[in-house]
Amino acid sequence: MVVVMDNSQFRRAGSIDATIFRAMTIVNHANALLKRLDIYIVVISIEIWNDYNKIPYFNHTEYPKSIDHGKLLNSLIRYRQYKVNWNLPNDNIQLFSASDFGGNIIGLGSTGGICSQPYSRGITSDTIEENSYRAATTMVHEFGHNLGFGHSDNFEDEACQCEDPIDPEFTDCIMHSSSSGMH
Repeated sequence: MVVVMDNSQFRRAGSIDATIFRAMTIVNHANALLKRLDIYIVVISIEIWNDYNKIPYFNHTEYPKSIDHGKLLNSLIRYRQYKVNWNLPNDNIQLFSASDFGGNIIGLGSTGGICSQPYSRGITSDTIEENSYRAATTMVHEFGHNLGFGHSDNFEDEACQCEDPIDPEFTDCIMHSSSSGMH
C-alpha cells in the first residue's frame, strides 16, 4: 500500500517525523482490525505533501467545502497513474486528509477496485487529531469497498452485529453505511 498524507496532515502534525508517525499509527490500527480476515497491510511508501496538495483538482492547501467526490477520486486515479513511483509494487493507495470533506462524508473508495490498478484507492478525512483509531476504521471501510464489500446494513436478514467493548449499546460494524469509528 502507498499511503499519502496531504498538506493538511503535515501542517497539523508539524513535522515529517510526526506525520509519518500518524500514518503508521493509523495503519497499525487498521492491521489490528483486519487481522480476523487474515489481511495484513504492508506499507511500501509513505508520501507526505509537505509543501502543497498535489492533486490538481484542488487549490494548494485546502480542499473546497463543497467537493465533487467523483472528481476527488478521479484526481487520485490520475495522480497514482502518473506520479506514484511504479518501480515500487503496490496494490492500493490511500490518501489521508485533516480537512473536512463536507456533508457527512468521511471517506471515499472504489468498490471492487483492488484488482484494477488505477481504481484501487481510498480517501479518508482524518479530522480528529486525538483519534487515529477513527481514521483507521474509515480507511478499513474504504479498503473493504476496494475488496468488493458492500455495506453490511444492506442485508436486513444478515445484518452485521459487533460488540463495542466500551459501549455495549453500539453494535454497528465497519462496513455499515454510516461507519465512523466502528468494529
